[in-house]
Amino acid sequence: MSAATWRSQAACLDMPDAEDVFFPASDVPSAYDRARAVCAGCPVAALCLADALAVEPRAKRYGMFGGKTPDERRALAAKCGDRAGTEEGYQRHRAAGERPCHACTGAHGAAIRYAS
Repeated sequence: MSAATWRSQAACLDMPDAEDVFFPASDVPSAYDRARAVCAGCPVAALCLADALAVEPRAKRYGMFGGKTPDERRALAAKCGDRAGTEEGYQRHRAAGERPCHACTGAHGAAIRYAS
């Protein structure tokens, strides 16, 4: 599924205050509570997370993507490498005989649901 396609299904698509919700002025975890709630009900959160992990510079993570704060995405990248939260990351876990992390499992599920 292309980024344009999954983005059209995002729960945050038409939120008028999305910038304030997903990019709060503070990095304290509670500043992301409303964004986390929106992402929790989003059908494409795993794809959003995978896209963010794939394209954002490691040194400049900001905002909520796929239900994960910048610190949470940093931790995922440190644990799973540059393919964290992706279908490829899921396959790497499996090939290594590991239990896939939550982010990679979510990406795998999304890949199955949205395969065209």
